[in-house]
Amino acid sequence: MAKKIRFPLVMADGAEVRSLDELREHFDLESVLGYYNSGKLLTWLNDRYYREEAGTVQALDETAGDFQKRLCEALGVEYVGASVDMEEIALRQERLAKLRVYTDEQEFIEHIDQVAFDQEDLADLLDEGISTIYLCGKSFSVPLSVKNLCYIGINDPEITVSSKKAVDFGELNITFEGTHFSQKYEEVKKTNLTTTPEQSSGYHGSVVLREHRINSNMLVKYEVDADGVRYTNTQAIFLCKDGEDDRLLFAPSADLVNNGFVIKEAEICKNISIRPAESFHEA
Repeated sequence: MAKKIRFPLVMADGAEVRSLDELREHFDLESVLGYYNSGKLLTWLNDRYYREEAGTVQALDETAGDFQKRLCEALGVEYVGASVDMEEIALRQERLAKLRVYTDEQEFIEHIDQVAFDQEDLADLLDEGISTIYLCGKSFSVPLSVKNLCYIGINDPEITVSSKKAVDFGELNITFEGTHFSQKYEEVKKTNLTTTPEQSSGYHGSVVLREHRINSNMLVKYEVDADGVRYTNTQAIFLCKDGEDDRLLFAPSADLVNNGFVIKEAEICKNISIRPAESFHEA
């Protein structure tokens, strides 16, 4: 005959209790009420042949005003008078059951009160000022007006962003883990990332052509490759004009630029047309 597997009860302090003595030592009323609601407390008692305690617990009237006190007495624990909202416990158990459909990972279980299952849950957590939010659902729209947040996906949810241009989440101090952006926003990022020669007047930063060269070593945020300029918001480089012909060069550090000319080895930025000063935006 196969040996029966007896599950422990996990208390708020993380202790896995397997006996009444351990339960009394690590007793947590909210956790015990949760196990009572789910029926696991009664099963736990019967599995360990605590027949008397099991019978007393089973006979309790949970609608009685002194129910929680009598539950403590049935388990040999002193009731301290701190009543717990049973409806809140039941709701928490429902949320845990919903979460366990996707995962049993302890990190997520322990942070069940920070899990958003839908957009309304997300709004509630943002109202509460929660800085780390776990997302468990199909899709979520994240507001750009709320900064300093970490979103952690549980089931790889889709993130939608209401913006017509790529967002610098680093500047907003917003991070994402285990999520993916919607196809619509990916297209927005792709459109904003690619800058063609015709769009060269859209450069960001203090880059001004004067007397056929870039004026001084101005810092701008660009990624430069063989296909042109790609705006990334992640890397700072120095742009400068080649003094001999009509080519635009870039240097990865200020040490390579002096009065707008490269003084050491630098890379050529191809397919970039040089325009007069008025075509560039001054910061």
